[in-house]
Amino acid sequence: MEKGRYAEALTFLDGISSLMQESPEYLCDKGFCLLKLDRMEEGVRLIEQALQENPRVKYGEPYLRLAEAYAGHQQTEKALASLEELATMNMSSCEVYFKLGELYTGLQQKEKAKRSYLEAVEVYRGLPSYKRRTERRWALLAWVKK
Repeated sequence: MEKGRYAEALTFLDGISSLMQESPEYLCDKGFCLLKLDRMEEGVRLIEQALQENPRVKYGEPYLRLAEAYAGHQQTEKALASLEELATMNMSSCEVYFKLGELYTGLQQKEKAKRSYLEAVEVYRGLPSYKRRTERRWALLAWVKK
């Protein structure tokens, strides 16, 4: 999955399905692969099933992946709902606030978008140094957009 070879990753996930099919992490990974392979309905179903079992699975990353998939299929209201749910859970992610700002910009809500970008920059300033490395890209993009 990290290399972007989702079809290959899906075959590996299918190989361990008998052992892991109840695991929320497994369901999220398989759902994410299906989303990337344009099998939206199956992927969304698996990710939502994982979130029902454990709403904090993978620190809320499935909400972000669902939002990306919904935005790619012109379902901005669902994408926005997913990101707002994630924003209430994971308050230390610049990526979440940046993507929330992008969706607000797409919905012509410029004031909310600006607040989201500013929040991304503020979150970055408060992060410990080990976390800043992974969030730097999103903070810089937000800083440029604000």
